[in-house]
Amino acid sequence: KNMKESLAKLAFVLFLLVLASARNTQLVVDLLEHGATAPRYVENPAYRTTSNTYDQFPGELTDTGILQMEGIGKQLRREYVDQSQFLPKEFKPQNFYLKTYRDEPSALSAYATMLGAYPDSVAWIQYQHMGGVSDAPFTRDEEKEIRTTLGLTNSPSQLSTRDVTIWSETDGRTLFNDPLNNCPQMHKQMSQNLDIANSKYTANRRFDALYEEMEKTLGVPDNTLTFKNAHLYLDDYVTAQANNKPVPQFEEQIVADSWIQNYYRRYYYEGLYGENNDLARVASNHYFTYVLTAMYGKYKTDKGEIQNDHYDHLKYSQFTGNENEMIAAIKLLNDKSADPVLPPRFSSALRFELFKQGDQYFVKGTTDG
Repeated sequence: KNMKESLAKLAFVLFLLVLASARNTQLVVDLLEHGATAPRYVENPAYRTTSNTYDQFPGELTDTGILQMEGIGKQLRREYVDQSQFLPKEFKPQNFYLKTYRDEPSALSAYATMLGAYPDSVAWIQYQHMGGVSDAPFTRDEEKEIRTTLGLTNSPSQLSTRDVTIWSETDGRTLFNDPLNNCPQMHKQMSQNLDIANSKYTANRRFDALYEEMEKTLGVPDNTLTFKNAHLYLDDYVTAQANNKPVPQFEEQIVADSWIQNYYRRYYYEGLYGENNDLARVASNHYFTYVLTAMYGKYKTDKGEIQNDHYDHLKYSQFTGNENEMIAAIKLLNDKSADPVLPPRFSSALRFELFKQGDQYFVKGTTDG
């Protein structure tokens, strides 16, 4: 049995290699959730459910998060530099377009990704804010910390490295990190959706067993927990797990973790975004519009039907924010709204690749590989 499984895996790997060698990649577009951060809500002692401490402020990128994003960059290099030779061996700014939300974990996650792919030829961040001048949400010292964490010099050669341009926004056109400020009407609708879901799951008592276990293991009074607020008390716990830090152990750990995972997917896909796709369509509209426009522009340029210097050079685009944009995009793509897919995690990736086989063009979509 083991030999059959090994042969099947080998055959599948060979199939993927043949497929990769047969396709001529034209453009890759990634939507990424930033890497692991310190817990967001622990400044309120009520939401502290572990005894862990962090060197970072709440919500800031941790060393684990940096390494997660470096891993994405390394995989990008293996697949598109070493294997398919699609991306250049040395970093060339004209081949890349990076856009992030204007916050520290998003911008520095994008930087760590590029350092993972091009550790010897990426220097510093050239920060550009869309819609006017704005201070960067990070400091040069924090850029140095990224490089130090990845074992890179803080004195990159001016002759052999180039700055990576990162565009950022705060208006929520592409990345809805903060619905309250990005789109108050959307935030109002999300609150209404949460109220509806809260009533539903209070009535059917679906998560009562989880609340009871949270009281026994995390010390959160059962009578304070609701579908609408449980994520605030779970944040410290799940963030500690993501950062490989010690966490309180439930009596049935595997069962409890599955309950928590199911709670989160219901909270995000149904609670925040509702039972239909209206909000998901609004939140992901600009991202998908970019994907469609860039793919079409690249296709027309490659065929020689238009001349466009930007699309002629563009090879890789990356959009990095928190879980909100990723959830919206995946919800819109999922055709089983009654059975939502698993929620994204830190450093999750949604990728679209335009490639050519013979004289035909195709688009392939993947989530986390």
